[in-house]
Amino acid sequence: ETLQNPTIKPLDVLPVTPLDGDVLTPDKRDPSHLDAQRQNVTERTAVLAGLLNPLGLRMYQALSRKHNNTLLSPVNTFGPLVTFYLGASKKTARSYQILLGLSSDTDREDCVSLVDGQKVLSTLRGINFLMDNTSQHEIATQIWAFVSKEAQLSGNFIQGTQDFSDKSFVRSMDFSKPQEAETLVNSFVEKTSDGKMKNVIKDLNSTSNLLFISSFSLKGNWVTAFQPDKTTMEEFHVDESTTVMTSTMTRTGLYHHLNDKVNRCVVVKLSLSEHSYMLLVLPHEGVPINEVEFKLLTNLMTRWHQNLQEGLLELSLPKFSMSSVNDLRD
Repeated sequence: ETLQNPTIKPLDVLPVTPLDGDVLTPDKRDPSHLDAQRQNVTERTAVLAGLLNPLGLRMYQALSRKHNNTLLSPVNTFGPLVTFYLGASKKTARSYQILLGLSSDTDREDCVSLVDGQKVLSTLRGINFLMDNTSQHEIATQIWAFVSKEAQLSGNFIQGTQDFSDKSFVRSMDFSKPQEAETLVNSFVEKTSDGKMKNVIKDLNSTSNLLFISSFSLKGNWVTAFQPDKTTMEEFHVDESTTVMTSTMTRTGLYHHLNDKVNRCVVVKLSLSEHSYMLLVLPHEGVPINEVEFKLLTNLMTRWHQNLQEGLLELSLPKFSMSSVNDLRD
């Protein structure tokens, strides 16, 4: 949906609340605005998925070239970028639209057809609402934005932080003493994330004028759970020459799965609810994982879904914990 307005309006800017490490209350938001987000979500979800999944996969591949193990949420990447788009000038907004896949082929460099970014963010939030309505998942999205104490922020940007997140914390602060500022920010983020986000900001310097942090967490429950008495210590092959002993969950049952001989991998679907699931991809023996990852930018996942067949399968998964912090500047 494209919105064009021939009149030029002054930029709507708002003052920012100073950061107080003892005041941990999230930003206030309009409940009626939240209710409106729940309407007509499913009509836009498929279109938005076609935009954010390719961008997420491109970013995942770029990050995986630098790190052996990579965690990346396409939703939590797309949402903050749309939020920045809302606060950008028209010239910068065009660059964001191109990156996000929201630009029109008819746009010229000197004429930008602005997109309703808040509707995009409400659709992202609506995906979470769909999952909340059908399962017992714990889903949480949070945003922190810290700006220099003399700064004012675009009203659209501030509204965007609320449209996308469950809780948002937009604060102003003094960056002139970077070590003190870094300690204050990290302490505030850890407290307001219930201890889940620790030491996120590193190597802060006095020239900083904006810090933006977002987090997405999902605590899911299997439709069919693994049983504790079927968990044993087994060998796990890290690579061709390295094995470690790890706690391994095993279950034999009916799963939708596929042995993709063309792309040389096995795909298994683990359901969490009617609308959510985990898709496991295991390359055939001797096939590098990046060979399969490279093909994900095509319609490969769609073809997998079309060809999954239910059948009896013994599935073993290692129990592990993994955390990741991704810096979009990289």
